[in-house]
Amino acid sequence: MKNILWFVVLFASFIFADDISNLQRVSGKFKQVSSGKTAWSVDYKNHVYYWADKWVRVKGSFVQVATSADNTVCAISEDNRAYRWRNKKWHIMADYEVIFIAVGSKKHIWGISAQNTIIEWDPLQKLWIEHPIEVSSVSVGRDGFVWASAPNNSSFFTNGQWQRSRADFRDIIVDDMSNLWALDVENNVFRLQNGSWVQVFPPALSQLSVSNGKVWGISSCGKIYRFESPVFASESEELLQPIEQTSWSWQELNDVVDRYFPYVYMSSEDRFHPSSVEWLLDRVSLVKKQSGEEVIVAKPPHTKEEVYKIKSPQKGALYYPSIKGTEAKRGDIHTATMYVNAKRINAYQDYTDIQYWFFYPYNGSGTLVIFGEIVPVSLFGAHEGDWEHITVRVDNVTRDVQAIYFSQHGGGEWIFDLSKIKWKNGHPIVYSSKHGHASYPKIGLNKDAFLNVGLVNKTDKGPLWDATGQLKIIGTWDELQSYVSPPQWLDFPYDWGMPRLPYSKELLYKSFPTLPRWTIDLVAPVLKEMWNTIVTGGPAGPKQKGSWDGPE
Repeated sequence: MKNILWFVVLFASFIFADDISNLQRVSGKFKQVSSGKTAWSVDYKNHVYYWADKWVRVKGSFVQVATSADNTVCAISEDNRAYRWRNKKWHIMADYEVIFIAVGSKKHIWGISAQNTIIEWDPLQKLWIEHPIEVSSVSVGRDGFVWASAPNNSSFFTNGQWQRSRADFRDIIVDDMSNLWALDVENNVFRLQNGSWVQVFPPALSQLSVSNGKVWGISSCGKIYRFESPVFASESEELLQPIEQTSWSWQELNDVVDRYFPYVYMSSEDRFHPSSVEWLLDRVSLVKKQSGEEVIVAKPPHTKEEVYKIKSPQKGALYYPSIKGTEAKRGDIHTATMYVNAKRINAYQDYTDIQYWFFYPYNGSGTLVIFGEIVPVSLFGAHEGDWEHITVRVDNVTRDVQAIYFSQHGGGEWIFDLSKIKWKNGHPIVYSSKHGHASYPKIGLNKDAFLNVGLVNKTDKGPLWDATGQLKIIGTWDELQSYVSPPQWLDFPYDWGMPRLPYSKELLYKSFPTLPRWTIDLVAPVLKEMWNTIVTGGPAGPKQKGSWDGPE
């Protein structure tokens, strides 16, 4: 009965309310903060500090620090070893690779191993105990309650066992079992109150830590804040309030766009390259599908004018450009256009997000890892029309890059440590994955796996796409919108390719002709989730995606 009640609490509907608190600015700029008896933080040079009415630096270089209400402090070194702070010195906990650590108290220390499995510290045996579940984050309360998040799922640990549930947030932050906080994908902050999730902060924080009611957070550009409420008196300096955005002229926007557009390296094994939309429409037909029948509406050179006429969906009808019987799959990297959308959606910080959109006529079939084996597949993930992008976040005053977002299969990752990104003449380098065209900052397999089953996103230094002279701004915020001449295809309300095949077991069997069917059946639930993720969203045009005028 207790577990049933707990599930009811977890899945309670959202109740949005006026702010019940104020975020207040604290001096300093950091990449990570942890709340405890006092707060500890790590800056972008991996220096570690604790808060004592000001930031006090301690010896050592660490990538992450975690603390608790009983003043237990642990940290992760650059070589992935866990240390504990005792008697003003760092002491290694065990010779074991740990990439993330969470501390609820001296009795409740958890982490994530180098294999992305969750691990629990045994203080008596002084060793890590591994639990067989792959996770992306973990949070532990002072009472030992644990919440661990995994791709597309969340799990929590209670009554001595793991239980799994679906979560509506990207991260759950645990103070104790009765005091849960959450961050959603738009960086809104919520707290569980009386069985309902209540929004307490505006969309401004990218990282959050809570301990004994003390809440610390970091904005997407590294500014640090803490929470003031009737039970937590803060001595902070600056209220987080909407600000007036620094104005740019049209020329200034163009200068920034030109300064930071990415150099994109295609995979050397990928023959499906980007193109401009106009290049595609000059080579393909427009097809109308209705009542199960497909009819060609227009052929080149009339395809463009017919596509431009379609501004809103028509009931019962489906339109799409068809590359069937053409060579349009290959694209044309030499004439490809990089489309730009500049947006300002956060009223609490003075920055601009510059989206660089890439169009590919065709997304090839994927490559998977299944229980450690790399498996090419014939149908999995293949579809016509593929829109990808990166986002460069620029400080409105200094015009410096604050962070870069790399889109990947309906999701993506923000990178705030710019040293993890390669640069060429001041431009970020993007590696486009083989066939899927997901964007990565590095060369490699870039596995996206859950329980050792998932996608392989192979990147290398293949043909270079240099979009110099091929940039086109197609969207911006209201102040500069009058300067923009949006292309006529931008409002096309349908996908940019033929409808994708729905998921079925038979389709899986065809996609993996070399694997025994019992193997496919074993991993089918994970593959189904991947199928629905991979083939959804990519063919939709940029303006039809939520990130066009919303957060990434």
